Parts: sequence; structure tokens; C-alpha cells
Amino acid sequence: MRKIIQKLVLVVAVAALLSGCAATDMRMRGDFNQAYLDVPANYQKDYASRNVPEMIWDLLIEPSDSTGPKETPRMLEGKFSCYRVPFPEELKNERYIPERIKWYVLVNEYLGQLVLMFNGEVELLVDGTAKALKNAKALVLSTRAEKVYGLQSDAKGIDVDRGKLMTDADYRKDLIEKYGSNLSEFSPSNKLINEIGKWNRFDSPRGYILTPLDEKRFREIVSINPGYTYSQRLVNQPWVISTNPFGMVINSVANNINAVAGSPNTEWRSKKPNNDTGGKEE
Repeated sequence: MRKIIQKLVLVVAVAALLSGCAATDMRMRGDFNQAYLDVPANYQKDYASRNVPEMIWDLLIEPSDSTGPKETPRMLEGKFSCYRVPFPEELKNERYIPERIKWYVLVNEYLGQLVLMFNGEVELLVDGTAKALKNAKALVLSTRAEKVYGLQSDAKGIDVDRGKLMTDADYRKDLIEKYGSNLSEFSPSNKLINEIGKWNRFDSPRGYILTPLDEKRFREIVSINPGYTYSQRLVNQPWVISTNPFGMVINSVANNINAVAGSPNTEWRSKKPNNDTGGKEE
């Protein structure tokens, strides 16, 4: 009996470790313009096995995704815009690692990516031409889309319904209209565009990430478990393998309770927020 219980607990732990599935509650749904999702012919091989609309509008930010903007078809075509903008200071509380430089932005029906560069400057990369964005407004999303921000340094987060934000186009439109910042208030810039050309390009489950990091550091960040899902949190619990089967059962129950409750015991969220924009390890 003791051996059976030990094996059962071990199987649960291993299964959780292997599953580690990503959250799916950050996939935007809507009637997106196909013209902005067509991959140029010379990049078709890279994207042949991908669902491009789902990839582009998967706004989950795993640790590795936070290290730079996601490549999009519009970027590959050169049909995008970039603006110098302020950074909402409150969002720096989400910089659990110094290399975190990217947040997603809704710019009307276009995808935007806010990039906090290592010299402290901030630029907004948008999948749309300046002409198309003439009257557009921008609204920044927190990491897990629990809050939204205007583009002001002193902007405070506005609580939102993530489920509706991801699935209800009218809800998104109302939020952008009410809390978004007019792009016309900000100056176009080519600095980030010029920098990206020197950065590395690494593959990820949600597309290619353009980052100033080298491969060694990028792969180290890939291994960080953010604890977004039950299985990710379960892996991070203190599993005990013991000759006492009842102690193992108690340990297993406690770990499952902590995982369901969203225990923040992860390498990602347990780190002290980094408010230094220098982008270097402390």
C-alpha cells in the first residue's frame, strides 16, 4: 500500500511537470483584417506550420516573450509605425527581471507593442501605417490584462474584465475610447526600428521574438516558470518523497491546494520588481 501511494504521488508530480501548459485566456478574438496577417513570401517557410491569426493575437507574455517585441507580418513588410511615448510608471511593478522590456498595447484594431529600451527611452511599435493610425488611440495592457493604462507616465491602472476584453470587440472599443491616449499627441521615431535590426531573433510558442539578449541569457529566461496556470504552479510546490506514505499524501494535498489558490511561489513573480531601466543585472 505504501509503495502504491508513493508511486501515485510521484506520477501526479511528474505529470504536472510535463504538462506545464500555457494559459489560453489571453487570446484575442475578433474579425481581424486579413491584410495584416498575410506573411510575406520570403518568410512563408518560417510560418508554414503556424496559425498566424492566433499567434499574432495571443497576448500572453511568458518570461521569454517579455524580452522584446514579437515579429508580425506588418513588421516583415515594413508597414508599421513607431512613436516615442511616455511609460506608465506603475507598470514597472511588473518588471520581475531587468530584461523585461515589452508590454502589449491595443491601438484601435491594430496590435501595438510598448518597448522600454535599456537607455530608458520608450517607443510604441504599431502594426499600421501613420495614415491608418491618424485618429487612433492606444491603451496599454498589464501583463495578464487585469488592468489597462493610458500613455501617461502617471497613468493609474484601470481594472477590466479580461474575459470580455479578449472576446468582446465592443467592450474593447469602449475601453480604448474612454481611457486610450491619442497617437497624434506623440512624435514618430525611428530609433527602435534601427535598433531592432541589430537584435537577435529567437523562436517561441507565440512567434519570433526580437531581443537584444544573447542566446544564453534568452534560454535561461525561457526556463523561468511564471506560474500562470494550475500545472505551472503545481510544479513549483515543494514535493516531498518520503518513506511515510501519509506524509506524502498530506504534502500532495497541500501542494494542490496552493496550486489552485494561485500560490505566487515562482521564480517569475517572487522576484522583487525591478524599477531600474538600465537593463543590467543587479
